[in-house]
Amino acid sequence: MVRSKTIGVLFCFLLVAESVLFCACRKPGRGARETTTASQEKRPGSTTAEQPNFSPPEPAEVREAVARVYQNVVTLEENRGTGFIAGDFNGDGSQDIAVVVKPAAGMISKINSEFANWII
Repeated sequence: MVRSKTIGVLFCFLLVAESVLFCACRKPGRGARETTTASQEKRPGSTTAEQPNFSPPEPAEVREAVARVYQNVVTLEENRGTGFIAGDFNGDGSQDIAVVVKPAAGMISKINSEFANWII
């Protein structure tokens, strides 16, 4: 009988200790942040940051950038139309370029080099 009482008291103590630890580890002010965010979303007339208007790069500029970055190891694939597309792909406010390239003649070993400055 004493043993079952001890187990019951121990179980209650562990339950209370777990509850205290759970509440103590909660981040303070969480509810206030959510309320602020919700009120900001409901505000009429709120303006969002305007996206910068980038002019599309010229093919010569793209060729020059590819040669500079990839050190003439790859060339622009021009058999597929323009071979590139420009836009803000990662949302940082600066123009990014996605380019279709092919390896330059005899440069496969440099492309796959463990010391290359790129990941393909």
